[in-house]
Amino acid sequence: MNRHDNFTLLELIFVLALIAATMAMAAPSLRGFFRSRESFEAAERVVNLARTASRRALAESTMYRLNYDLSEGRFWLSRAIPQDQGSGWVFEPVPGLGTTLPDGARAVWEQPAASE
Repeated sequence: MNRHDNFTLLELIFVLALIAATMAMAAPSLRGFFRSRESFEAAERVVNLARTASRRALAESTMYRLNYDLSEGRFWLSRAIPQDQGSGWVFEPVPGLGTTLPDGARAVWEQPAASE
């Protein structure tokens, strides 16, 4: 009898069934991992917006503002435009510099505790 170092179809099916069962058990915990990863990436985008505002403000010698709408989960930058005859500033949104939070995520504004 000639012996080959090959797998039989039954062995392949058994291994695939084992992998499928393992993945089925791991799927619920992976779903939570990806959801938290999306929230982390959204927070990173907001921090990057603040850094962008800081860099642009220094480079252009003008004011930038990080705006937020917590009820909608939106964050965006606006740039200060001086009004005619020195009557103040108007902030206009900067196109393409904004982000939104992923579905199900929310941002909360917390005031620091008053020091005594």
